[in-house]
Amino acid sequence: MNATRLLLSGIALLSLLELHAQASTVLNTSTNKGINSVVIGVDAGTSLPTVAVNPNTGPLNNTYVGWNSGNTATGSYNTFLGADTGIITSGAYNTFIGDKSGRDNTGVSNVFVGAQSGQHNKGNANIFIGRLSGLGNQEGANNVYLGTSSGQNNNGNNNTYIGSNAGDRSNKTIFTQNAGNVFIGFRAGYNTNVSNKLYIHNAESTTPLVYGDFESQYVNINNMLGIGLPLDQVPLAKLEVNGTLKVNTLPIATTNTYFLSTDASGNVKKQLLNMTGAPSNLVLTGDVLTLSNPLTAGNSVKLPNIYNTNGTLTGERVVAMNNNRLIFDTEANGRIYVGNTLTTPSPFNTSNFPAVTGANDNYKLLVEGGILSEKIKVALRSGADWKDSVFASDYPLMSLNKVEEYVKENKHLPGIESAEELVKKGLDLGDMQAKQMGKIEELTLYVIEQNKTLEKQNKEIEELKAMVKVLMEKK
Repeated sequence: MNATRLLLSGIALLSLLELHAQASTVLNTSTNKGINSVVIGVDAGTSLPTVAVNPNTGPLNNTYVGWNSGNTATGSYNTFLGADTGIITSGAYNTFIGDKSGRDNTGVSNVFVGAQSGQHNKGNANIFIGRLSGLGNQEGANNVYLGTSSGQNNNGNNNTYIGSNAGDRSNKTIFTQNAGNVFIGFRAGYNTNVSNKLYIHNAESTTPLVYGDFESQYVNINNMLGIGLPLDQVPLAKLEVNGTLKVNTLPIATTNTYFLSTDASGNVKKQLLNMTGAPSNLVLTGDVLTLSNPLTAGNSVKLPNIYNTNGTLTGERVVAMNNNRLIFDTEANGRIYVGNTLTTPSPFNTSNFPAVTGANDNYKLLVEGGILSEKIKVALRSGADWKDSVFASDYPLMSLNKVEEYVKENKHLPGIESAEELVKKGLDLGDMQAKQMGKIEELTLYVIEQNKTLEKQNKEIEELKAMVKVLMEKK
């Protein structure tokens, strides 16, 4: 059955060729109708020479199929398929398929598919697919138009239009500045005169759903964008993200700029931040971070911290000083308390700590329960804080009789505070150590005097013993 159909088709084709034998020619010779050319159809390739041609100038290697195809065409290496395709064409290396496609063409290396596609084209390296696609392209090159009437009456370069009427100039005006565009969608970029732009839309609009600028390197979404949402879920805001956002680097602003904040519902809002001059507009006072530039919804935020927020450690904490210093500024009567009788909330209970009035008012660290240390060193501000003056020749050393009288009356040594005073004022380790050293030095002086007295008495005793011996011998 298939063989029979093929045979009948061949007979019909031969009959057709015989019917138009006077006007149609099927040749593949070097002496007629150009060199290595194939011509099929009434009036096809009528301008091809009927005599031998120069193989260096052509025309040569053409294929014309269809009524009037390639009529008056003078180019080489072209393939025209369809009625009126490629007529009045001087370009080369073109492929035109479809009624009247590539008519009046002088361009090179073009591919036009579709009725009237690429008519009046003068540009090179274009691909037009679809009826009327690229119609009226005068000098535009390196364009790709896919879709009915896409790129019609367009004269730009390096454009890509996908979709019916994408980049169509239906007002018949030739625009010369529309280069480097990508239009995707039905009537995307319709009747626009722009360059280096991205339009993704499914209708004629100057504000497409997706707008981009290749020169300035940015893309805008003109409605809502969802990231990580289910495919059938409509975003609830201009940008809704289901997941996390990561920003590797953020520039430090030195002029007016904006920052993002969120409300209680998670909506992101733009706020103005004035950073002119220096970042001193951000001020941290205690646990309050204040922006000196007023915002539309308040200008401060409270941060939880140890300045006025109590808390409890949930584990060990280590602070590595890394050759730095930790300083507690106790100006304006500030003090540091360490103990286990403090209660919250404020005011704290400090009744078990030494009083900080009167003589103790300058002390900054108060500890309840004692301090255990392997070594304590008390710094002296000057030599006057020590008691080497006891050994001075003019030191008023009290006699032991006077010391005895003082002790009997005051129940403590001269120059040493009473127990009552120490309870009231506290004990200054440095001062007390100096006073005790003074008493040791006084005791040393007393011992020296006592030793002198004993030596004198021993001498006198030895003298008396000698005198007694002499008297005893005289008897």
